Amino acid sequence: MFDAVLSHDASLPQASIRSLTIADALQLTRQGYVARTKLFETSFADALPGEIDRLIEAGVIKPALDRVVGGQPTEWIASFGGIGQLRSGSARHEASPLIARLFTALQNVGYGYNLARERAARARKIASWMMPAIAVAGMELNVNRVVGTSDAVWSGLHLHTDMTRFNTSLRALDHASVAHAAVRARVFTVTGYARPIGADGSRLNDLGGALPMIVRPGARNPGDRAVFDIVPAYHNSGAFFFAGTVHGVGRMTIGGVRYSFQAFYPSAVGWDDINRRIAAGE
Repeated sequence: MFDAVLSHDASLPQASIRSLTIADALQLTRQGYVARTKLFETSFADALPGEIDRLIEAGVIKPALDRVVGGQPTEWIASFGGIGQLRSGSARHEASPLIARLFTALQNVGYGYNLARERAARARKIASWMMPAIAVAGMELNVNRVVGTSDAVWSGLHLHTDMTRFNTSLRALDHASVAHAAVRARVFTVTGYARPIGADGSRLNDLGGALPMIVRPGARNPGDRAVFDIVPAYHNSGAFFFAGTVHGVGRMTIGGVRYSFQAFYPSAVGWDDINRRIAAGE
């Protein structure tokens, strides 16, 4: 399995993310997201850009064909886990022990989510339906690099929710397919960012690719029609949010580079249905 690949190599930077708490569960159910800074240990976050570049050079992470503008790629992306893990084995996973550690850390986030959900419900802080149980086995991880070019300073998506995040590639899916069902089953998302070092030796922490969120109606002031908040895509930062929270991706600056990942977790109910369909031969 992916989380076993060279997991005991002590020379690799450790990937660990602080687990969700009852307070996080309350914030998620109230406003739809929780922002995070210092997402990983510094050495791991610092290693991500170089590792993603290496995987692009090796052809493991490929240009997104629906993100080529003016003949230039603006995004390179690869997916790990999810239903693809059941079909394709671990050859891609074995290409990067560092991404393997990221995958394992994000699985642990999923277990922590379910635990925080149970504890918050037992403490009567939330109703269990407010945080759907997730299937960690169904987690899908996207790892990508996005760049801003003179022809494509806007490389993000319009406002969307993650279970309806159908770009050109996803819209091509058969609506009756298991792959389409897997996207629609998403209920929880974790995203994180890394930035390269600039010529002056500092991190390129511009606002390109930032994550604008629309705060849930119950968390707004009376009469507010919509309230935006911004999660900056700074180095070693990120957010936990419900897949149904409306959000977007801020425009990239010319010459800007953003490395990131998105982990999508399906509901436990949705994943059970997907597994039944796969077992039946789909």
